[in-house]
Amino acid sequence: LVEEARALLPLGLSATARQAIGYAEAFAVVRNEISLDAAMEKTIIRTRQLAKRQMTWFRNQLRVEWIDLPPGAAIEEVAGAVMAAWGRIGATPVVF
Repeated sequence: LVEEARALLPLGLSATARQAIGYAEAFAVVRNEISLDAAMEKTIIRTRQLAKRQMTWFRNQLRVEWIDLPPGAAIEEVAGAVMAAWGRIGATPVVF
């Protein structure tokens, strides 16, 4: 990502693109503003913050059945959990 950021930096990216999670930190590494370790830590934190905001948004938008699976779960396990949830709640129409 740092090498990609090094190649992208001179292209004059939009402010939105320059602030994207991971890229902002990689650009800072290229500009020698922060260390690679600090960039990695900051990227992890920003990713978790985004995930939390998304969870909050989803919780307030739709009826969501969260499926808790361990990291690296096999596709068969994921499919089985989805099918079980579908069996419990069924296909409900989305109302806007």
